[in-house]
Amino acid sequence: MGLELSDLVENEDVLEDELRIIAGKYGLNPVHLKEIVRYSSRGLNQSDISKRVGVSRNTVRKYVEKLKEMNKSDFKKLVVITSLLFGGMYFLYDMIRE
Repeated sequence: MGLELSDLVENEDVLEDELRIIAGKYGLNPVHLKEIVRYSSRGLNQSDISKRVGVSRNTVRKYVEKLKEMNKSDFKKLVVITSLLFGGMYFLYDMIRE
């Protein structure tokens, strides 16, 4: 049985679980991933994000690169998850476009 959109909308724990799965696939910390995406959506630069998340600028840069390398299915799922957790995050599509 697959993950249904209604599962995501109705249960924040499911969102967090899916975020952990995606983060794990790419060797990323789910808390850092969520926060980096969150602050990126607010237009913060990598330096400001690193200060707020408590990681180096190189770590923020690594996460952005991993976002660019994600397969489309995982990336789309991440967009939905973060959109539901934080509100419209369509900037992610623009961020990775070539």
